[in-house]
Amino acid sequence: DVVFADPPYPVEDDAVTATVFKRITAWFVALAWPIYLTTAVFAEDLAGVFGSEYVAGASSLVLLSLSMLLATAKGPLDVLLQMAGRSATSMVNAFVALGVNLTLCVLLIPAHGIIAAAAARVAAVWTRNLLTVIQVRRQLRIRAGSTALLQVSVLAAAWFGLLGLALDQTIGGPVAIGLAVLVGGAGYLVSLWWLRD
Repeated sequence: DVVFADPPYPVEDDAVTATVFKRITAWFVALAWPIYLTTAVFAEDLAGVFGSEYVAGASSLVLLSLSMLLATAKGPLDVLLQMAGRSATSMVNAFVALGVNLTLCVLLIPAHGIIAAAAARVAAVWTRNLLTVIQVRRQLRIRAGSTALLQVSVLAAAWFGLLGLALDQTIGGPVAIGLAVLVGGAGYLVSLWWLRD
């Protein structure tokens, strides 16, 4: 029989919750930023893989990728909000973000096309993120920032952002993408291993 004993730590230990949340956020950034930075730097080449008519969407891909860099850096705040028993608040945030998205799409897409759709999506993501950041800080007193988050952000920006830009400007094309992924990935993994503590 399984015995459901009390955990060896307080269920509402704010310090433990904050520490775990900060580590998860650092991992989010460590795993997601290389992808978003690569798609932002090589947006035109990546969009062109699907045909020349898709190249027009490269600027939208850049906008969405850069937005997601900031969105992942705030951590899984919505999950934290729901786990704290505030699922109704999370649902309201989602509806507000949906309203922002739909309103901007209706107003902007007819005149500005795909870039307006991307901008509407960015505005919706940031509306939800901003609401959630404010609510988690006020109600749970938790923030995502940490030394580990800063370190992985700088490493990802260096190995995938700066290196990618340099390769795109000097070599360009699929070769630059391949080198950026291989060299940047190897350097990034070595750097993460070096800072593993």
